[in-house]
Amino acid sequence: MTSRLQGLNHQMRRKIRRLLGLDKVEANQKAVSKPGLVTANPEFVDGFLTGLIAHEGKIGVLQCGANDGVTVDPINRFLIRNKSHVKAVLVEPLPDIFEQLKENYAGNENVACLNVALGPEGKLTLYRLKAEYSDRYRGIIASGITSFDRNHVLEKSMNLVGIDEIPPEDRIEEVEVECMTVSRLIDDHADRLGDQPFVQIDAEGFDDQVVYSVDLERHRPLGFGYEFNKLSIEKLGKLREHLARHGYSIVTWSKSDELAYLVRS
Repeated sequence: MTSRLQGLNHQMRRKIRRLLGLDKVEANQKAVSKPGLVTANPEFVDGFLTGLIAHEGKIGVLQCGANDGVTVDPINRFLIRNKSHVKAVLVEPLPDIFEQLKENYAGNENVACLNVALGPEGKLTLYRLKAEYSDRYRGIIASGITSFDRNHVLEKSMNLVGIDEIPPEDRIEEVEVECMTVSRLIDDHADRLGDQPFVQIDAEGFDDQVVYSVDLERHRPLGFGYEFNKLSIEKLGKLREHLARHGYSIVTWSKSDELAYLVRS
């Protein structure tokens, strides 16, 4: 991206960098490199999406793993603030959490909520903490550790207080969910998302599979936000190669998050 800006005058370069949020990208990359820092600017995704609006006028946003749509959510305030410029589809597979999501966005006509998972087509098994133990979880939000990886949820289930007598395997449960590809969802909601939505993902180690479910020959999302810290080095390397091969530039903006944005000529 930098090389493409070299032929422009200084003022134009600054304008383009501001619109694409590249100054924020570099600032966050420097911050992430500091020892002991858990995260960089928590408003980074909001700032990037605001830059996209300035550049595109209107955009579509697809959120995978929306949870309740409020707790440590990177796009909640952005969606509320930009109702006239953004249409969104928020996806949450857990039925009870989905009801909370709908309630939290009630009255927001720019937001549609779907009770489905994203990834390979078909039925998949999710693992979660049992609802009766949610208030025992010492983390931020119990539903936030839901995953297709049973071992991940088992490990997190150790982070409960006051139920030492209950074995970890009895603290979790299976939930069978319908799963669809991102490309099929984009096709089904083209009137809301277009074919270039921004895709925000929080899938607890399944983020790469969500990205792979996008047919990048047909759909060209403006960007992907995803967590990388729950992917193995091998899986993360393959994901980065996949995105780069399809024209995306990748920035690491926190200890757990990356953003891939489409580089257009």
